Amino acid sequence: MCKITPGAAAYLHYNLKMASRSPSEIEANVLIQGGQSMPLATVPFPRALAEILRAHLTGILTVTCGHTEYRVFISKGAPVRVESTSPEDSLERMLIRKGTLEQVDAHGAKSESVSSGRSVGEVLVERGLLQPNEMYKQIKLNMGQVLLSLFAKTEGKLRFQQRALVDDDSVRLEVNPEPLIIRGVSA
Repeated sequence: MCKITPGAAAYLHYNLKMASRSPSEIEANVLIQGGQSMPLATVPFPRALAEILRAHLTGILTVTCGHTEYRVFISKGAPVRVESTSPEDSLERMLIRKGTLEQVDAHGAKSESVSSGRSVGEVLVERGLLQPNEMYKQIKLNMGQVLLSLFAKTEGKLRFQQRALVDDDSVRLEVNPEPLIIRGVSA
């Protein structure tokens, strides 16, 4: 009679499980387990986010497209904050596009933000251009728009770093990731 050790049984179970998965699921698993950089063409953003959600992971999912870097901070599988290095994704540009803020006010707030080390949002509230509760809503809206834009990206790379997040007082994106993934895939 042949005995299978617990380690061998676990290895066999893992390989059988992986054999039934699609190539993009396997690549997404490699992404989240190994912290490796993967092309978006191999592991689309929605697939990576779905795998991170399924595993309830915490860390940072970085997407690099050309010269722009997006960082999605994830807590227990759910996106909680989004950052972009693109000026087009900035809060002040979004407020200008919506007609909530004039170009001159945005430029002044950005200049003061850079010189003082405070956020643009803080400066806009201090100047009375937006109320604190409205600023909070606009920041969440901006992060949501940037996050949804990642679903359409097909070129670039992504990498997931599993790590604890610093619990600071920044605005948190409070979304249920499952409908977000469905919405993002269908957009």
